[in-house]
Amino acid sequence: VGAEVNLQVGGQNGRLLWTATGGSAWHVGLSTNWLNLAGATNDIFMQSDDVVFDDSVGVPTNVTLAGLVAPASITVTSSLNQFTFAAGAGRLRGSATLRKYGTSSLSIASTNTEYAGTIEVRDGTLRPGLAAELGSVAGPTLITDTGSLEINGLNLGAEPLYLRDAGFGGAGTLVNNGAVQTNAVQAITLLSNATVGGAVRWDLRGGTSPFLDLAGFTLTKTGTNIVGIAGRVTNAGDLVVGQGTVSLEPEPIPLHVKVMIGFVVGVAL
Repeated sequence: VGAEVNLQVGGQNGRLLWTATGGSAWHVGLSTNWLNLAGATNDIFMQSDDVVFDDSVGVPTNVTLAGLVAPASITVTSSLNQFTFAAGAGRLRGSATLRKYGTSSLSIASTNTEYAGTIEVRDGTLRPGLAAELGSVAGPTLITDTGSLEINGLNLGAEPLYLRDAGFGGAGTLVNNGAVQTNAVQAITLLSNATVGGAVRWDLRGGTSPFLDLAGFTLTKTGTNIVGIAGRVTNAGDLVVGQGTVSLEPEPIPLHVKVMIGFVVGVAL
């Protein structure tokens, strides 16, 4: 009782573009809100289809998840359309890779506890609205190139975060411009040199064993805020404080970490 069964019989998985001629709801097997890119015909979404959201003019950007949706992949490539995946009666599930391209912001406002896919933020900003929106810890979040993850004042828990490059506008791959959050994240690993920042304090703290893995690279702090690191700093690397404040807890500074201070408002070490 209360279970949902989605049956797809025969055929191949489609690659569908969001056109939403029949409303803003993302249904399974119902609304023809999609264009099948193989045949250029209107289509319905079925589980395991690949879905694309782009800068098509006039499409609804507040996309309501009307059920449990499990695509094979989700690609958002937009610089004009600012999409929101709203909860409605549904949420994401499965292991789809979600890729974010383009300079727009993508907001996710559904509790995706059954989602175990990898999230890749390559450009623009990903902004969760609830703590569980990044899915389970089985699927990591990669923030690279000119992409940023906005903490938005949330406790993102033990979600594995992998950082590379300077983020959107050079402001940082991981930023907080929401409320102060001293238990923002628990697991950060550098894939290459990376930058973090924001305007409001956030900390790496909480859980059973929070850590920052420098992996031999340089983590640069920009922005006027405070970033607290209250966990293990593993593997050799450099910490460059270019702006704002970095708080390392507990003292003293690990011997394998070299701290370089540039122009700062203040540094607590």
